[in-house]
Amino acid sequence: MRALVTGGTGFVGNHLVGELRRKGWEVVCIARRPLKSVDPGIVCLTGDLLQPDLLKYDKSEVGKIDAVFHLAAMLPNQLPDAKLGLYLTANAVATNRLLEITADWDIGSFVYISSLTIVGKPEYLPITEHHPVRPSHPYLIGKLCGELACEMNRRNNYRNIFSLRVTSPYGPGMPSETVLNRFVHRSLHSEDLICFGTGQRSQNFVHVDDVVLACLLAAKSNRPGVYNIGGCSSINMKSLAELIVRLTPGSRSQVFMGTAPDPQDDYRWEVDLTAAKSEIRYTPTVSLEQGISRYIKFIQSDSPHHQWWQTQ
Repeated sequence: MRALVTGGTGFVGNHLVGELRRKGWEVVCIARRPLKSVDPGIVCLTGDLLQPDLLKYDKSEVGKIDAVFHLAAMLPNQLPDAKLGLYLTANAVATNRLLEITADWDIGSFVYISSLTIVGKPEYLPITEHHPVRPSHPYLIGKLCGELACEMNRRNNYRNIFSLRVTSPYGPGMPSETVLNRFVHRSLHSEDLICFGTGQRSQNFVHVDDVVLACLLAAKSNRPGVYNIGGCSSINMKSLAELIVRLTPGSRSQVFMGTAPDPQDDYRWEVDLTAAKSEIRYTPTVSLEQGISRYIKFIQSDSPHHQWWQTQ
């Protein structure tokens, strides 16, 4: 089996490439900068999805591809002041361009990574795939338009295209600014954990291993469509902080409520995984307690997170 992966140097993409290789897949990665891998099973191509017209790969350059995993995206923290047009180019136009390029490659599956947060403020719980979508940021508008491009290609060309609406992924290599990562590091240093607002905003955290699992299950499925991908359960911020302190050996941290408001204090991210469970056989395997414990041990080990493109 051979996979084409965009965003392979990102948090989830790095884990996905590693798991594909462990399962014996050959991998072709598209990255903005020239990369080299000591693994002969990984081929690196250079291309910038911000300039999708420059993506002119043909089948002879990449060989037979069995599945495309499209994870590349411009994130809000990369260009905080970026306008809608740039997000549309990077996250929607580029997605459609990739769909066009691969249309005649006889590819088994095309897996697009989207975000559950395109729904905006949840209107009902649990959140299903039919929940109204009201994206609250240009980044999310770009992700939604990428989904629409996938839907158009799926319906018009009868292609095996999947859009996975992922909740809040975490694990080794996760972005440092995420709340779970900040809480873990403060707890390891016995510093107090501060929650904003009432601390009742809830999130659904999904371990990166389960996101990778969902990608592989979709690639093997013949039930294309849009699917929610989340963890075992949701948790509010106060309970998350208390759980992390409890799971951190020797931590003397305490959890306090800060004076700053939480603009999403009344948001409740409870996700319905019924469709993913029944159609692509996805069930999360890592509980939040297990995932946090594993992440704490990873941070304590002070070992570098493996990156497939690093020379050894």
